[in-house]
Amino acid sequence: MEKQRESLIARGYRVEMVGWRNTSDLNTRDMAGARVLDTSALSKVLQPLAQSAAFLTQRPSTSAMGIANAYARRISLAIDLVRLQPSAVVASDPETLEVAAWIKPRLDFKLIYDAHEYYPEEVLDDTARAIAVHRIHRRAADRIDTFITVNPLIAQLYANDYPRFPAAQILRNAPKAGNQPDYDGRLHKLLDLDPRTKIILHQGRLSSMRGLIPLALSAGKLPPNWHVVFMGAGPLQEDIALAGGQRCSVIAPQPWEQLPLWTAGATIGAILYEPLGANQINCSPNKLWEFPAANVPILASHLPYLSQEVQLWGMGWITEIESTEIASLVCRLTNTDLTTARSQCSHFARSVSWEVEVETLLAAIS
Repeated sequence: MEKQRESLIARGYRVEMVGWRNTSDLNTRDMAGARVLDTSALSKVLQPLAQSAAFLTQRPSTSAMGIANAYARRISLAIDLVRLQPSAVVASDPETLEVAAWIKPRLDFKLIYDAHEYYPEEVLDDTARAIAVHRIHRRAADRIDTFITVNPLIAQLYANDYPRFPAAQILRNAPKAGNQPDYDGRLHKLLDLDPRTKIILHQGRLSSMRGLIPLALSAGKLPPNWHVVFMGAGPLQEDIALAGGQRCSVIAPQPWEQLPLWTAGATIGAILYEPLGANQINCSPNKLWEFPAANVPILASHLPYLSQEVQLWGMGWITEIESTEIASLVCRLTNTDLTTARSQCSHFARSVSWEVEVETLLAAIS
């Protein structure tokens, strides 16, 4: 979204990026240029009504503040849209889409829905959220002017479930051209590793469904000049450290603007998402772009879009999510294999650039 904002400003648009802070996830951050809506006062005003709603719907009373927060966010965003009088609104999640679609007839703006995920299954096995998202999508369908998503497989999921959506346009989260960083040794220095040590890096939330424990277990089966690093925070942090032993390290998330410099220290970037739920099976995670942008080849699982891109561009390898399979594949890699894959990462980063991809968004807004 920050790249979208920068590109729009460069074309002469005035851009307001607004949203809410996620305080429950240590891996999230406030985006540069974003204005965080303060809904705390309104939430307190709405809490007595929310408590009554929780009682009438037989929900636990602990959900009252959650209900109050949800309505406070919607009301605050609606007020903000009235104040701004925008000519176009880019909604990036179902909650903002709901508000924008509701108020659109009163303000008459272009509504672009930029769906970064297949949101009905963004949270696996959360039936209540899935039902709410389906309801939002069906109510908003006829008010969406342009629908954008991240890859053709996710687009097909939306087309199957929401035939009244506009035909999807694809906007890939490609890196900016020419941004491959020079590595300054910081990752090896932090871990006190020999500069010649090869590193397999996972970056992102340390949670289930990402193949993290098999990756950690593979550390002890790798040659002695390899080390496995997990950069992030989450509920599996202790389990990863225990499974990986001395050949594995867990480090804190690094500042977003410095992330490419840390990523560049890896020999291989791991994206071992497990095939669970339509959203994850068909995903194209940001790391698919972030690793090649730092000249780091990818070790990927057999998810369809992920493995297709890695194999198409020759910028990595595909593995089963099992520690012995991971270690066996890495042990077979030669220096020539690694050099060739790095070269293909550079080719990918030059060929699939944000400067080309963003034209989809610019055309929708103009």
